[in-house]
Amino acid sequence: EPGRAGASQGPSREQLTVFLADILRGTAEERAPLVMAMSHNAAGRPRAVSCQQVAAFLEDLITAVVHILTSRGRLQGWRPQQMGDTALGVKLLAEQMTSDLRPSDPATCDLSCLEDWVFRVAQVSQYLEVLVADGLDVSLGGGTAPALLPPCRDTDWTHLTVLLDVPTLMFLAPQLP
Repeated sequence: EPGRAGASQGPSREQLTVFLADILRGTAEERAPLVMAMSHNAAGRPRAVSCQQVAAFLEDLITAVVHILTSRGRLQGWRPQQMGDTALGVKLLAEQMTSDLRPSDPATCDLSCLEDWVFRVAQVSQYLEVLVADGLDVSLGGGTAPALLPPCRDTDWTHLTVLLDVPTLMFLAPQLP
């Protein structure tokens, strides 16, 4: 059948287009099933995922975003090699973001829990957009990617080491004036 992919062929063109549209322009209701599927590390469609699976997915997502910011030169003047431990920052940011999960069962998150979480925690959608738009160099709109880091200006990095790390700055940036 045209447009349909076999199991070994991967997703069809239509499936890929819907995925990209949902990630880049979707609502929380459209993004939540994608977060659930990406958090679930087995075949099939999950009805729920554990909070630990969501946290692990989020750590991977944040790590990918930090890599994209670094490789695309979007660090706004920051130098990760002269900053705090990025791996620890990733873990702490993921913990902070998942602390806003409100599962009905203490151990698992269903679709409505993830919809609510994606709606309330704007960084989830931002990071997914950066992953697709910048990581895959795909854009469905003419808008510019959000600045995830505050600018670092007029800094002499010669003998400077900063205690903050890139993920911590990603957390702080939306709260700055």
